Formats: sequence, C-alpha cells, structure tokens
Amino acid sequence: MAGAALTLISLILRFCITTYVVKKQKASGDDVQYFISFLIQSVTVVVVLIPEGYILFNIYFKKENYFKINIGLPLAVTLALTYAVRVSNKKFIVLCN
Repeated sequence: MAGAALTLISLILRFCITTYVVKKQKASGDDVQYFISFLIQSVTVVVVLIPEGYILFNIYFKKENYFKINIGLPLAVTLALTYAVRVSNKKFIVLCN
C-alpha cells in the first residue's frame, strides 16, 4: 500500500511541477484525466503486488511471515511489459496478430 501511495504522490508532484511551474500553464479540465490516470496506475500497483489468495492464505493459516510468498513476480512482469510497449511506441513499431 505504501508503494501505491508513493507512486500516486510522485506522479501527481511530477505532473504539477512540470505543467504548472516549468511550463507555466493554467489548470484546465483536461488535467483531471491525468489525475484519474495516476489513480488507476497506483491501484494497478496494489492489484499486481497482491496475488490471488495472498491475503486469504495468510489469514487462514495465520502466518506472520508474509514474505514467504513470492509477491514480486507479477509486478516485475507488468513493469517489463510496460517498458517494452513504451519502447515499441517510441520506435513506431506496431505489433499485430
């Protein structure tokens, strides 16, 4: 949860600083779309970090050590795919079936 909050705060700060301070633009209604996108990205971090059954497994078996389950793999796959798509978009590579 802290990672999602940190992601949300850093995205909002970066957007506000670059848009309102550096570029000296005024706030508009279109900026709401960016903030919604930032919220969606932070929720995605939470969803990817908590695999299916992670919480139920630990509640049922009353495990105190939460780090025995590998929770980093889904996040790593998501980040790798995101990076690959961004690089493909920058190079104008279109992936089709």
